[in-house]
Amino acid sequence: MHSDVRTDIGVPKASEPPPGEVPGGNPSERRWVRRLARYCWRHKQAVTISVGGTLLATAGSLVIPLLQRSAIDNVIVAHHASVWPLAIGLLIAAAANFAGGTARGKTRSTPASWSAARSPT
Repeated sequence: MHSDVRTDIGVPKASEPPPGEVPGGNPSERRWVRRLARYCWRHKQAVTISVGGTLLATAGSLVIPLLQRSAIDNVIVAHHASVWPLAIGLLIAAAANFAGGTARGKTRSTPASWSAARSPT
């Protein structure tokens, strides 16, 4: 990097609030978080299922490529392992991915629908 190039021209650091602003943000920015937390508290089961489904689907999506890489490296290329444990692992990961996505999709009660249901049309 050249010494004559400035990269800090008028840009506040991410950890510093802009000049004249308190670190916690302004009150209107904090209000929506409190309102969302109240809605989530009223619908604990829907939020729990949605978050659990999201975590399950994410875990399934993360594991599938790792199992595929292991199958290619250890079974197809090097012939060190059996294909069946990896194939069963792939089926379990795919089922977890599907179940998580389905659980997340079945909870139609989302924060967006809560506010839409309460607002007059």
